[in-house]
Amino acid sequence: MTTEDDQVKAMTARDPYGALGLENDPELAFAGIRALRQMADFCESYQVGRLRQAGHTWAEIAGWAGVSAQALHKKHAQTLLNAEKATE
Repeated sequence: MTTEDDQVKAMTARDPYGALGLENDPELAFAGIRALRQMADFCESYQVGRLRQAGHTWAEIAGWAGVSAQALHKKHAQTLLNAEKATE
């Protein structure tokens, strides 16, 4: 985890509304939005991996995600490959 990630984590921990981007302090609210985006990206990658392990094609998953198969593959393939290598 980077120092920047630690800063985001610390800022959003101060106030639960900051984590939702609803804080009056714009810096804290923006940090909350960044944290939500990071969480969404993590969850998406995790679910794409589960779908691929279940035998779904890039094209199927891309259709559900509303993007092209090429875009989905570009975004997630290296992460999934690294995860596979780490478990070997």
